[in-house]
Amino acid sequence: MRKEFLNMIEGFLKETQMSDTRLGILAIGDPNLVKSIRRGRDCRISTIERVKSYIKKYRAEHQPDPTQRSAS
Repeated sequence: MRKEFLNMIEGFLKETQMSDTRLGILAIGDPNLVKSIRRGRDCRISTIERVKSYIKKYRAEHQPDPTQRSAS
């Protein structure tokens, strides 16, 4: 489960260009979250759910508005 969780986080960081420290702070208030998962930390289900919830909320709030057309 940890590997899948880490892969999801890494994909999100790449997609958003967000730093690992910022994600940890914004999602659960822990600046070392991602670094410690990379080093093998196991997370509680509640922590995983909080991070997933943050990522889902972030994506919903940062989706491009389909009613806005880009100037070409």
